Amino acid sequence: MEYDGINSITTSAGVCKKRIDANDLTNGQLYLLIELVRLFRFRNQAWKTLLAPVLSVWIKERWKYFPYHLKNALIDAAHYSDGYSIEQREELIDALNNLLEIEKENFLMPTSIMEALHSLGALENDELQYQDVVRNELISIFNDENDPKNQNEAFSFHQRTFDHPYYGAYWQVLNELSEVDAKKLYHMAVKGAAVREYVFGLPTALYRLAVFEDPSTADSYIPFCKLPSKQSNMPQEAIETYLAAHVILGWLGKSIVLANASLTDAPSKALKSYAEILYWLNRRDLTSDIRFQSTENAWKVLLDHEAGASAGVIMVCRDANNLSIAQLAKDRNVVMHVSAMFPENFAEIYRNAISRPDIQKQYFQWPEKNKILIHSIYGLGEVGNLLDTSLLKQYTDTEVGEAAIKAIARIEDRFQK
Repeated sequence: MEYDGINSITTSAGVCKKRIDANDLTNGQLYLLIELVRLFRFRNQAWKTLLAPVLSVWIKERWKYFPYHLKNALIDAAHYSDGYSIEQREELIDALNNLLEIEKENFLMPTSIMEALHSLGALENDELQYQDVVRNELISIFNDENDPKNQNEAFSFHQRTFDHPYYGAYWQVLNELSEVDAKKLYHMAVKGAAVREYVFGLPTALYRLAVFEDPSTADSYIPFCKLPSKQSNMPQEAIETYLAAHVILGWLGKSIVLANASLTDAPSKALKSYAEILYWLNRRDLTSDIRFQSTENAWKVLLDHEAGASAGVIMVCRDANNLSIAQLAKDRNVVMHVSAMFPENFAEIYRNAISRPDIQKQYFQWPEKNKILIHSIYGLGEVGNLLDTSLLKQYTDTEVGEAAIKAIARIEDRFQK
Protein backbone atom coordinates (compact mmCIF):
# COMPACT_ATOMS: atom_id res chain seq x y z
CA MET A 1 0.00 0.00 0.00
CA GLU A 2 1.43 3.39 -1.04
CA TYR A 3 0.80 6.61 0.85
CA ASP A 4 0.80 10.06 -0.72
CA GLY A 5 -0.23 12.10 2.30
CA ILE A 6 -3.37 12.55 4.37
CA ASN A 7 -5.71 11.55 1.55
CA SER A 8 -4.01 8.16 1.19
CA ILE A 9 -4.07 7.60 4.94
CA THR A 10 -7.79 8.39 5.01
CA THR A 11 -8.42 6.10 2.04
CA SER A 12 -6.48 3.26 3.67
CA ALA A 13 -8.57 3.67 6.82
CA GLY A 14 -11.67 3.25 4.66
CA VAL A 15 -10.27 0.06 3.14
CA CYS A 16 -9.56 -1.32 6.60
CA LYS A 17 -13.05 -0.42 7.78
CA LYS A 18 -14.56 -2.49 4.96
CA ARG A 19 -12.47 -5.47 6.06
CA ILE A 20 -13.59 -4.96 9.66
CA ASP A 21 -17.23 -4.81 8.57
CA ALA A 22 -16.74 -8.00 6.56
CA ASN A 23 -15.57 -9.70 9.79
CA ASP A 24 -13.02 -11.84 7.95
CA LEU A 25 -9.73 -10.63 9.43
CA THR A 26 -7.21 -13.29 10.43
CA ASN A 27 -5.38 -12.95 13.73
CA GLY A 28 -2.29 -11.73 11.92
CA GLN A 29 -4.27 -9.11 10.00
CA LEU A 30 -6.01 -8.01 13.18
CA TYR A 31 -2.68 -7.54 14.93
CA LEU A 32 -1.38 -5.49 11.98
CA LEU A 33 -4.52 -3.38 12.02
CA ILE A 34 -4.04 -2.54 15.71
CA GLU A 35 -0.43 -1.53 15.01
CA LEU A 36 -1.58 0.73 12.16
CA VAL A 37 -4.12 2.39 14.44
CA ARG A 38 -1.37 3.01 16.98
CA LEU A 39 0.81 4.65 14.29
CA PHE A 40 -1.82 6.73 12.50
CA ARG A 41 -4.33 7.70 15.19
CA PHE A 42 -2.65 11.05 15.91
CA ARG A 43 -2.53 11.96 12.23
CA ASN A 44 -6.03 11.17 11.09
CA GLN A 45 -9.49 11.14 12.70
CA ALA A 46 -10.62 8.15 10.63
CA TRP A 47 -7.86 6.00 12.13
CA LYS A 48 -8.44 7.33 15.65
CA THR A 49 -12.00 5.95 15.78
CA LEU A 50 -11.54 2.94 13.49
CA LEU A 51 -11.74 0.35 16.27
CA ALA A 52 -14.43 2.12 18.29
CA PRO A 53 -17.44 0.09 17.06
CA VAL A 54 -15.75 -3.32 17.29
CA LEU A 55 -13.10 -3.39 20.02
CA SER A 56 -15.51 -4.27 22.82
CA VAL A 57 -17.18 -6.89 20.57
CA TRP A 58 -13.86 -8.58 19.79
CA ILE A 59 -12.99 -8.70 23.48
CA LYS A 60 -16.39 -10.09 24.52
CA GLU A 61 -16.93 -12.60 21.71
CA ARG A 62 -13.52 -13.70 20.41
CA TRP A 63 -11.17 -13.31 23.38
CA LYS A 64 -10.68 -17.02 24.10
CA TYR A 65 -9.63 -17.67 20.50
CA PHE A 66 -6.88 -15.05 20.41
CA PRO A 67 -3.18 -15.84 21.02
CA TYR A 68 -1.48 -14.16 23.97
CA HIS A 69 0.32 -11.47 21.97
CA LEU A 70 -2.93 -10.43 20.29
CA LYS A 71 -4.70 -10.24 23.66
CA ASN A 72 -2.00 -7.87 24.86
CA ALA A 73 -2.41 -5.77 21.70
CA LEU A 74 -6.18 -5.53 22.23
CA ILE A 75 -5.71 -4.39 25.85
CA ASP A 76 -3.18 -1.85 24.64
CA ALA A 77 -5.66 -0.64 22.00
CA ALA A 78 -8.15 0.11 24.77
CA HIS A 79 -5.90 3.02 25.73
CA TYR A 80 -6.57 4.66 22.34
CA SER A 81 -10.13 5.67 23.17
CA ASP A 82 -9.93 9.46 23.15
CA GLY A 83 -12.16 9.69 20.06
CA TYR A 84 -14.80 7.22 21.25
CA SER A 85 -18.38 8.15 22.10
CA ILE A 86 -19.62 7.84 25.69
CA GLU A 87 -21.58 4.71 24.74
CA GLN A 88 -18.55 3.11 23.08
CA ARG A 89 -16.36 3.84 26.11
CA GLU A 90 -18.97 2.34 28.46
CA GLU A 91 -19.19 -0.81 26.31
CA LEU A 92 -15.41 -1.11 26.37
CA ILE A 93 -15.31 -0.64 30.15
CA ASP A 94 -17.93 -3.36 30.53
CA ALA A 95 -15.94 -5.73 28.33
CA LEU A 96 -12.74 -5.10 30.29
CA ASN A 97 -14.49 -5.59 33.64
CA ASN A 98 -15.68 -9.00 32.40
CA LEU A 99 -12.08 -9.86 31.48
CA LEU A 100 -10.89 -9.27 35.04
CA GLU A 101 -12.85 -12.32 36.15
CA ILE A 102 -11.80 -14.41 33.14
CA GLU A 103 -8.11 -13.61 33.56
CA LYS A 104 -7.92 -13.54 37.37
CA GLU A 105 -5.48 -16.50 37.44
CA ASN A 106 -3.18 -14.88 34.89
CA PHE A 107 -0.03 -13.43 36.47
CA LEU A 108 0.24 -10.20 34.43
CA MET A 109 -2.97 -9.71 32.45
CA PRO A 110 -5.14 -8.28 35.30
CA THR A 111 -2.63 -5.48 35.82
CA SER A 112 -2.77 -4.58 32.12
CA ILE A 113 -6.57 -4.63 32.20
CA MET A 114 -6.65 -2.36 35.26
CA GLU A 115 -4.31 0.08 33.54
CA ALA A 116 -6.63 0.16 30.53
CA LEU A 117 -9.63 0.76 32.79
CA HIS A 118 -7.72 3.55 34.49
CA SER A 119 -7.01 5.20 31.13
CA LEU A 120 -10.72 5.04 30.34
CA GLY A 121 -11.55 6.87 33.57
CA ALA A 122 -13.42 3.85 34.93
CA LEU A 123 -11.66 3.97 38.30
CA GLU A 124 -11.93 7.67 39.10
CA ASN A 125 -14.84 7.39 41.55
CA ASP A 126 -13.36 4.30 43.18
CA GLU A 127 -9.99 6.05 43.55
CA LEU A 128 -11.62 9.04 45.18
CA GLN A 129 -13.30 6.82 47.76
CA TYR A 130 -10.09 4.84 48.29
CA GLN A 131 -8.13 7.90 49.40
CA ASP A 132 -9.42 7.49 52.96
CA VAL A 133 -7.96 3.98 53.02
CA VAL A 134 -4.62 5.37 51.87
CA ARG A 135 -4.64 8.09 54.52
CA ASN A 136 -5.26 5.47 57.21
CA GLU A 137 -2.31 3.48 55.88
CA LEU A 138 -0.09 6.52 56.38
CA ILE A 139 -1.36 7.08 59.91
CA SER A 140 -0.35 3.51 60.72
CA ILE A 141 3.06 3.89 59.03
CA PHE A 142 3.86 7.11 60.88
CA ASN A 143 2.83 5.63 64.22
CA ASP A 144 6.48 4.63 64.86
CA GLU A 145 9.02 5.59 62.23
CA ASN A 146 11.74 3.44 63.84
CA ASP A 147 9.69 0.24 63.69
CA PRO A 148 11.12 -2.06 60.95
CA LYS A 149 7.60 -3.25 60.10
CA ASN A 150 6.48 0.32 59.47
CA GLN A 151 9.61 0.99 57.41
CA ASN A 152 8.83 -2.08 55.31
CA GLU A 153 5.25 -0.88 54.89
CA ALA A 154 6.53 2.57 53.89
CA PHE A 155 8.38 1.00 50.97
CA SER A 156 5.26 -0.96 50.03
CA PHE A 157 3.38 2.35 50.07
CA HIS A 158 5.96 3.73 47.62
CA GLN A 159 5.47 0.73 45.31
CA ARG A 160 1.71 1.25 45.36
CA THR A 161 2.14 4.74 43.88
CA PHE A 162 2.83 3.05 40.54
CA ASP A 163 1.80 -0.61 40.96
CA HIS A 164 -1.71 -0.66 42.39
CA PRO A 165 -5.18 -0.56 40.78
CA TYR A 166 -5.82 2.73 42.60
CA TYR A 167 -2.35 4.21 42.25
CA GLY A 168 -3.96 7.58 41.55
CA ALA A 169 -5.29 7.60 45.12
CA TYR A 170 -1.79 7.00 46.46
CA TRP A 171 -0.38 9.81 44.32
CA GLN A 172 -3.08 12.20 45.48
CA VAL A 173 -2.46 11.48 49.16
CA LEU A 174 1.31 11.60 48.66
CA ASN A 175 1.04 15.03 47.06
CA GLU A 176 -0.97 16.27 50.03
CA LEU A 177 1.89 15.54 52.45
CA SER A 178 4.00 18.33 53.85
CA GLU A 179 7.68 18.32 52.89
CA VAL A 180 8.55 17.07 56.38
CA ASP A 181 6.16 14.11 56.18
CA ALA A 182 7.09 13.26 52.58
CA LYS A 183 10.77 13.14 53.55
CA LYS A 184 9.94 11.04 56.59
CA LEU A 185 7.97 8.59 54.44
CA TYR A 186 10.78 8.10 51.93
CA HIS A 187 13.47 7.94 54.60
CA MET A 188 11.48 5.12 56.17
CA ALA A 189 10.89 3.52 52.75
CA VAL A 190 14.58 3.42 51.86
CA LYS A 191 15.39 1.90 55.26
CA GLY A 192 12.64 -0.67 54.74
CA ALA A 193 13.98 -1.61 51.31
CA ALA A 194 17.45 -2.28 52.74
CA VAL A 195 16.32 -5.50 54.44
CA ARG A 196 14.40 -6.88 51.46
CA GLU A 197 15.91 -9.44 49.13
CA TYR A 198 14.08 -8.14 46.05
CA VAL A 199 13.01 -4.50 45.80
CA PHE A 200 11.14 -3.53 42.65
CA GLY A 201 11.03 0.25 42.22
CA LEU A 202 13.96 0.96 44.55
CA PRO A 203 15.85 3.47 42.33
CA THR A 204 12.80 5.73 42.26
CA ALA A 205 12.60 5.66 46.06
CA LEU A 206 16.28 6.62 46.30
CA TYR A 207 15.64 9.56 43.98
CA ARG A 208 12.53 10.75 45.85
CA LEU A 209 14.48 10.87 49.10
CA ALA A 210 17.54 12.47 47.52
CA VAL A 211 15.66 15.52 46.23
CA PHE A 212 15.26 16.73 49.81
CA GLU A 213 19.06 17.22 49.91
CA ASP A 214 19.28 16.22 53.56
CA PRO A 215 22.76 14.91 54.57
CA SER A 216 21.23 13.33 57.69
CA THR A 217 19.58 10.71 55.43
CA ALA A 218 22.89 9.65 53.82
CA ASP A 219 23.44 6.58 56.01
CA SER A 220 20.29 4.98 54.61
CA TYR A 221 21.94 4.72 51.17
CA ILE A 222 25.03 2.82 52.36
CA PRO A 223 23.44 -0.69 52.29
CA PHE A 224 22.91 -0.27 48.56
CA CYS A 225 26.64 0.17 47.91
CA LYS A 226 26.97 -3.61 48.07
CA LEU A 227 27.83 -5.10 44.69
CA PRO A 228 24.80 -6.50 42.85
CA SER A 229 24.37 -10.26 42.67
CA LYS A 230 25.77 -11.68 39.45
CA GLN A 231 22.67 -13.89 39.30
CA SER A 232 20.24 -10.98 39.55
CA ASN A 233 17.03 -11.51 37.60
CA MET A 234 16.69 -7.72 37.26
CA PRO A 235 20.24 -6.71 36.28
CA GLN A 236 19.39 -3.26 34.95
CA GLU A 237 17.56 -2.21 38.10
CA ALA A 238 20.30 -3.76 40.27
CA ILE A 239 22.99 -1.72 38.49
CA GLU A 240 20.89 1.46 38.60
CA THR A 241 20.39 1.04 42.36
CA TYR A 242 24.10 0.46 42.92
CA LEU A 243 25.20 3.47 40.86
CA ALA A 244 22.47 5.75 42.22
CA ALA A 245 23.54 5.02 45.81
CA HIS A 246 27.11 6.08 45.01
CA VAL A 247 26.01 9.19 43.12
CA ILE A 248 23.70 10.34 45.91
CA LEU A 249 26.21 9.64 48.69
CA GLY A 250 28.80 11.70 46.85
CA TRP A 251 26.31 14.47 46.17
CA LEU A 252 25.34 14.58 49.86
CA GLY A 253 29.04 14.78 50.83
CA LYS A 254 28.99 11.53 52.82
CA SER A 255 32.45 10.02 53.44
CA ILE A 256 32.40 6.27 52.79
CA VAL A 257 34.99 3.51 52.57
CA LEU A 258 35.84 2.80 48.94
CA ALA A 259 38.22 -0.16 48.82
CA ASN A 260 38.78 -2.95 46.31
CA ALA A 261 41.24 -4.93 48.40
CA SER A 262 38.72 -7.60 49.44
CA LEU A 263 37.49 -8.22 45.88
CA THR A 264 39.06 -11.03 43.89
CA ASP A 265 37.45 -11.09 40.44
CA ALA A 266 38.17 -8.48 37.79
CA PRO A 267 34.56 -7.56 36.85
CA SER A 268 33.70 -6.84 40.51
CA LYS A 269 36.76 -4.64 40.91
CA ALA A 270 35.91 -2.79 37.70
CA LEU A 271 32.28 -2.18 38.67
CA LYS A 272 33.31 -0.98 42.13
CA SER A 273 35.84 1.38 40.53
CA TYR A 274 33.30 2.78 38.06
CA ALA A 275 30.89 3.52 40.93
CA GLU A 276 33.76 5.07 42.89
CA ILE A 277 34.45 7.50 40.03
CA LEU A 278 30.80 8.54 40.01
CA TYR A 279 30.96 9.03 43.77
CA TRP A 280 34.02 11.34 43.60
CA LEU A 281 32.75 13.33 40.62
CA ASN A 282 29.64 14.16 42.63
CA ARG A 283 31.46 15.31 45.79
CA ARG A 284 30.36 18.89 45.21
CA ASP A 285 31.78 19.85 48.62
CA LEU A 286 35.31 19.33 47.23
CA THR A 287 37.25 21.34 44.68
CA SER A 288 37.36 20.15 41.09
CA ASP A 289 41.07 19.27 41.38
CA ILE A 290 40.50 17.09 44.44
CA ARG A 291 37.52 15.35 42.83
CA PHE A 292 39.52 14.40 39.75
CA GLN A 293 42.62 13.39 41.73
CA SER A 294 40.49 11.15 43.93
CA THR A 295 39.49 9.06 40.90
CA GLU A 296 43.09 8.05 40.09
CA ASN A 297 43.08 4.75 42.00
CA ALA A 298 39.81 3.72 40.36
CA TRP A 299 41.20 4.51 36.92
CA LYS A 300 44.24 2.30 37.61
CA VAL A 301 41.83 -0.61 37.95
CA LEU A 302 39.78 0.28 34.89
CA LEU A 303 42.88 0.84 32.72
CA ASP A 304 44.28 -2.59 33.57
CA HIS A 305 43.63 -3.98 30.10
CA GLU A 306 44.99 -7.44 30.90
CA ALA A 307 42.02 -7.90 33.25
CA GLY A 308 39.61 -7.49 30.32
CA ALA A 309 36.75 -6.36 32.55
CA SER A 310 36.30 -2.62 32.02
CA ALA A 311 34.46 -2.57 28.69
CA GLY A 312 31.94 -5.12 29.95
CA VAL A 313 31.32 -3.15 33.12
CA ILE A 314 30.88 0.13 31.24
CA MET A 315 28.42 -1.70 28.99
CA VAL A 316 26.19 -2.92 31.84
CA CYS A 317 26.30 0.51 33.47
CA ARG A 318 25.17 2.15 30.25
CA ASP A 319 22.57 -0.55 29.58
CA ALA A 320 20.92 0.17 32.93
CA ASN A 321 17.96 2.52 32.65
CA ASN A 322 19.50 4.99 35.14
CA LEU A 323 16.30 7.03 35.07
CA SER A 324 16.71 8.01 38.72
CA ILE A 325 20.21 9.35 38.10
CA ALA A 326 19.07 11.08 34.92
CA GLN A 327 16.28 12.79 36.85
CA LEU A 328 18.76 13.93 39.49
CA ALA A 329 21.05 15.20 36.74
CA LYS A 330 18.13 17.22 35.39
CA ASP A 331 16.77 18.45 38.74
CA ARG A 332 19.95 18.79 40.80
CA ASN A 333 22.80 18.79 38.25
CA VAL A 334 24.48 15.59 39.46
CA VAL A 335 27.17 14.02 37.23
CA MET A 336 26.15 10.83 35.46
CA HIS A 337 28.19 10.75 32.20
CA VAL A 338 31.74 9.73 33.10
CA SER A 339 32.79 9.47 29.45
CA ALA A 340 32.17 13.18 28.91
CA MET A 341 34.85 13.99 31.50
CA PHE A 342 37.33 11.23 30.62
CA PRO A 343 36.94 10.61 26.86
CA GLU A 344 40.59 9.57 26.38
CA ASN A 345 40.34 6.89 29.06
CA PHE A 346 37.15 5.51 27.55
CA ALA A 347 38.74 5.46 24.09
CA GLU A 348 41.70 3.51 25.47
CA ILE A 349 39.41 0.97 27.10
CA TYR A 350 37.39 0.51 23.92
CA ARG A 351 40.49 0.17 21.72
CA ASN A 352 41.87 -2.59 23.88
CA ALA A 353 38.52 -4.39 24.06
CA ILE A 354 38.23 -4.28 20.26
CA SER A 355 41.81 -5.48 19.82
CA ARG A 356 41.38 -8.35 22.28
CA PRO A 357 37.72 -9.40 22.30
CA ASP A 358 38.61 -12.94 23.40
CA ILE A 359 39.62 -11.89 26.95
CA GLN A 360 36.68 -9.58 27.68
CA LYS A 361 34.54 -10.51 30.69
CA GLN A 362 30.90 -9.83 31.50
CA TYR A 363 29.78 -8.90 35.03
CA PHE A 364 26.55 -10.86 35.05
CA GLN A 365 26.41 -14.60 34.47
CA TRP A 366 24.51 -14.40 31.18
CA PRO A 367 27.04 -13.33 28.51
CA GLU A 368 25.82 -12.59 24.99
CA LYS A 369 28.03 -13.29 22.01
CA ASN A 370 29.78 -10.18 20.67
CA LYS A 371 27.78 -7.85 22.91
CA ILE A 372 30.85 -6.34 24.58
CA LEU A 373 32.62 -6.06 21.23
CA ILE A 374 29.66 -4.29 19.61
CA HIS A 375 29.33 -1.95 22.59
CA SER A 376 33.05 -1.12 22.38
CA ILE A 377 32.85 -0.45 18.65
CA TYR A 378 29.96 1.96 19.08
CA GLY A 379 31.68 3.48 22.11
CA LEU A 380 34.87 4.12 20.14
CA GLY A 381 32.72 5.79 17.51
CA GLU A 382 31.66 8.28 20.20
CA VAL A 383 35.06 9.07 21.73
CA GLY A 384 37.68 7.83 19.26
CA ASN A 385 39.67 9.76 16.65
CA LEU A 386 40.48 9.35 12.97
CA LEU A 387 43.39 7.02 13.73
CA ASP A 388 40.88 4.56 15.19
CA THR A 389 39.16 4.03 11.85
CA SER A 390 41.94 1.63 10.75
CA LEU A 391 41.17 -0.60 13.75
CA LEU A 392 37.43 -0.45 13.07
CA LYS A 393 37.92 -1.30 9.39
CA GLN A 394 39.26 -4.69 10.43
CA TYR A 395 35.71 -5.57 11.43
CA THR A 396 33.71 -4.20 8.50
CA ASP A 397 33.49 -7.60 6.77
CA THR A 398 32.61 -9.54 9.93
CA GLU A 399 29.34 -10.26 11.72
CA VAL A 400 29.76 -6.97 13.62
CA GLY A 401 30.42 -5.09 10.39
CA GLU A 402 27.31 -2.90 10.62
CA ALA A 403 28.44 -1.55 13.98
CA ALA A 404 31.96 -0.92 12.67
CA ILE A 405 30.71 0.96 9.60
CA LYS A 406 28.44 3.16 11.73
CA ALA A 407 31.28 3.86 14.19
CA ILE A 408 33.60 4.89 11.37
CA ALA A 409 30.95 7.21 9.95
CA ARG A 410 30.39 8.68 13.40
CA ILE A 411 34.10 9.46 13.85
CA GLU A 412 34.45 10.95 10.38
CA ASP A 413 31.35 13.05 10.88
CA ARG A 414 32.65 14.45 14.19
CA PHE A 415 36.02 15.40 12.79
CA GLN A 416 34.64 16.98 9.61
CA LYS A 417 32.60 19.51 11.58
